[in-house]
Amino acid sequence: MHRSILGLLAGLTVFGWGVVAQATTLDFHDFVPNNADAQCIANNQAGCYGHRANGATSPLGSSYAGGGDTPNVAATYTGALRTWSNGFGQSWYLGSDNSDPSYLTLTADPGFAISLTTITLDIAAMALGGNVDIFAGGIPGSLSTPLLSLAISALGDPDPARVTTALALVGNQFTFEMPSQNFGIYQLGFNQVAVAATPIPAALPLFAFALGGLGFIGWRRKKATAA
Repeated sequence: MHRSILGLLAGLTVFGWGVVAQATTLDFHDFVPNNADAQCIANNQAGCYGHRANGATSPLGSSYAGGGDTPNVAATYTGALRTWSNGFGQSWYLGSDNSDPSYLTLTADPGFAISLTTITLDIAAMALGGNVDIFAGGIPGSLSTPLLSLAISALGDPDPARVTTALALVGNQFTFEMPSQNFGIYQLGFNQVAVAATPIPAALPLFAFALGGLGFIGWRRKKATAA
């Protein structure tokens, strides 16, 4: 028994989220029609906008806000994503082409996590609106339940009807589902967080030693009784 307890103690490691050190904001509204990043996204290629951001601009030329400093976060675009004009002032947002739901997935390397901080949705003029869903993990199945379902509607407003939502979600992977060309992601902010191991409390080894001692005494008593 005492061996089991000491083995359990040796395997105890408590993890917590470390201090936020690096941040990136994806500004899809700054895209120009058919630029290199927009084409990369539309073709579901690797290394598109937001993938392991490490500098003021993406490798294909589009600007980041917030430093563009999340090299341990990968961005993957899946489906039929396009950047669309909202029709109000020729600003742009990321949305599907209406053929199928499309996805943006952020994935952290081992030892890191993603902290989602803010998301802004935009919508085309006179569109009916709908929802952009956020899921924990990769591309969801048909029965998956989103962590958040964010709604937007223009309702005939002649001005941009953007909706900004503050987020407080931390995890290793998040997927954003966009079902329509009529609305989508205008801006997305997230941080890269180091996952730090928390030291075992000083009293815990003493507690485990005491348990081991009690177990050993109990074993000796049983052996003596059997003899």
